[in-house]
Amino acid sequence: MAVTHDNATRNALANVVGDNHDVGSAGDAVLQLRDGSTVIVEFPLDDPAFDTAPATATGIITAQGLPIEVQAGDEGDIDNFVTRDKDGTQRLAGSVTAIGMGGDVEVTNPNIAPGQDCSLESLTYEAAP
Repeated sequence: MAVTHDNATRNALANVVGDNHDVGSAGDAVLQLRDGSTVIVEFPLDDPAFDTAPATATGIITAQGLPIEVQAGDEGDIDNFVTRDKDGTQRLAGSVTAIGMGGDVEVTNPNIAPGQDCSLESLTYEAAP
């Protein structure tokens, strides 16, 4: 049997993850879309970066201040992401794929050209059940 959490615990876990993005003072928390270890697109996140999990939710938080529009700084085939707090410490990491391909983050087009307009429309985190 797998370990599970009640809703209050899931919400608490999600809120810790969200709050960790607001640590530091050197800059903005960011979401980086990468090709290997090369950052292709970087989205600055609001302060606070995520909302608080509502009592009726099951461990889900949502990034604030979206949509965010930026231009790609480099070219590449995006295959992973990381989020970083205000001091640059990595907080989350995962896969990136085209929509419908099962990535942790799904994008309309993972093949990015330098200077290409990119939009972050939604970003959620869900704590484990």
